[in-house]
Order: sequence, then structure tokens, then C-alpha cells
Amino acid sequence: MKENEKIEKFFRKDRWYVKILSNGKSNGMPYANYIWMKGNPAFFDIPKGYVIHHLDGDALNDDISNLVIMQKHHHSAYHWKYKIIQSEVSIDPSVIRHEKQYFFPIREPKIYPHRKGFRICVREKIDGEIRARWVSTWDGQPLKTKEIAELVKSQIWHPNK
Repeated sequence: MKENEKIEKFFRKDRWYVKILSNGKSNGMPYANYIWMKGNPAFFDIPKGYVIHHLDGDALNDDISNLVIMQKHHHSAYHWKYKIIQSEVSIDPSVIRHEKQYFFPIREPKIYPHRKGFRICVREKIDGEIRARWVSTWDGQPLKTKEIAELVKSQIWHPNK
């Protein structure tokens, strides 16, 4: 610690920080960085592109023996290597709301094969522009058969109205 230097330690988010007051100037940093620089006096600052890593993974354990300097990309790679990623996604169908869509076709919709089912192309005139809307599900269900697609098409297209 230099002369005329005052240290304030405080807790924010999930770790300790320090505010160093020196010659009317204030400099804040994680407490681990401060401890590492005090233990390695050859460094005046953490070099650009480097971070201080906690060996035991505990961000509150700022003991000098628990701190090492690492390049940022190595640090990120290290943490991603041990990250547990949930790959299974489950969706509760009762939570999903399917709002009824209204169509205003200007001509008869056409049915096209699509992936493992069918989809319907509906041409509408919106603000003077003719636009196509693709319908591949109805009431939350995919259009798996041509018969289902024909039924949906009949609900969209009402030539008598």
C-alpha cells in the first residue's frame, strides 16, 4: 500500500471489491485482483487480455494461494468445459395458448408438401400489397396429412361469403 492510499472493501453481486482512494482519485476493482497484485509486486496492473482465476471455484476465497492469472479466452474455455448444459427441453402443452388466426384470402389457398406434412399458402392483400402467409399448423397441430390440410383450407377459404 502506497502512502496517502486508503482502501475500502465492499461486497457487490457475488464477490468482494475494493475501492482505492489515492491523491483524490478513486479506482475500483475486484478484491481478488488487488490481492493478486499485492502478492506479485512485479505487476503494476493486470495485463490487457488477462483475468484472475480462483483455483477452487469459490469467488469469495481471495487467498493468494487460490489465485492465478489466465488469459481471458483460456479462462472462458475452462469454465465452459465444466458447465452443465441441460439439453432436454420439455414444454407443457397446457401452457401454450393458440390464438385463432383470421385470414382474408384474395384467391383460393394452395396446399404444398412440406417436410413430413403439408402447408398452405394463403395470399392476402394488406395495405395494398399482396402477401403470402404460410400455414403449417392449425390449433397447435401440424398438418400431417393431405386430408387435414384440405379441411383447414376449407375453413380458411369461403368462396360463398
